[in-house]
Amino acid sequence: MGFIGAFAVDDPRKAGDGSGHRGYDGAAPEVDGLRATGDGSEDRRPPPMTTDAQAVIVGGGIMGVSLAWHLTRRGWRDVVLLEKNELTAGSTWHAAGLCTHFAHNPTVMEMRAASVRLYRDVLPAETGESAGFHPCGALRVTRSAERMAEFRHVQGLGRFMGHEFRILTPEALAQVYPLARIDGLLGAIHEPDDGHVDPTLATQALAAGARSRGAEIRRHTPVRAIERDASGAWAVH
Repeated sequence: MGFIGAFAVDDPRKAGDGSGHRGYDGAAPEVDGLRATGDGSEDRRPPPMTTDAQAVIVGGGIMGVSLAWHLTRRGWRDVVLLEKNELTAGSTWHAAGLCTHFAHNPTVMEMRAASVRLYRDVLPAETGESAGFHPCGALRVTRSAERMAEFRHVQGLGRFMGHEFRILTPEALAQVYPLARIDGLLGAIHEPDDGHVDPTLATQALAAGARSRGAEIRRHTPVRAIERDASGAWAVH
């Protein structure tokens, strides 16, 4: 979930045992780095949390982290992401991660192609980290004449958008994928530029890119409430 506007963010270390060094429910906050104390020792507490932000994002799955990456990519620097556990600890970590170009209208096709480019090219170049993209290609097979007509429609749209789709006969399918049983099949569509991505690696690469442009990402920082005051500003607790 993302929110855009003016915010006041409560520092979770103000809650807990009163020491100023505990998070919600008395849990120790995350340690994102070390600070010098001046006496030669190391202070393992994280730096103070930002109390005002242009955008606060609640949730550190791939949608929330991707939002932080895209906002900072567009020049936003005052972005805070709050995650109650670890990044990807919700539904992201066990997502299938399939990445396809297959779509029935140009807008969706280009959005999917942009995702492939992001994971395959942009994030590794920007961060020096793999986003876990595997360019294995994809196949869709059918026994239906209507489905074959659909495949041809998508192929034509792909030709218009500059993305490759190959219509295969059953015999050509067997050459691409020798383990296929082609009895009764009318054909297939081959999507050579499709693949699958490791959702955790992709999220961490997005987080690295967002942090490099000034985003603040706080793990183990649950949000308890969101309130709007008379001025229109939002308070995130």
